[in-house]
Amino acid sequence: SAFMGLAPVTTVAHRSEDVFARLRAGAARFSPVVAELALAAADTLRTLLAAAEGGEPGALLAFPPGYQALLEVLLAARDSDPTAFE
Repeated sequence: SAFMGLAPVTTVAHRSEDVFARLRAGAARFSPVVAELALAAADTLRTLLAAAEGGEPGALLAFPPGYQALLEVLLAARDSDPTAFE
């Protein structure tokens, strides 16, 4: 996605991967909060990819509602136990 100029997609994907890596390593526990976070990230990625598919070549992607808040929560979840958000 970065190669294609889709920086917002790259950012959400990488921050989500960071959270999943912590889960896989046992550094965080899976919970309903983590499930909701994963679903929110998937929804955001789906929205961004649909916008890219329907947009003009080279056009910047508009951030969907809640994009910045999602990034902040993903970053916080990466740096702490995501279950702390319960």
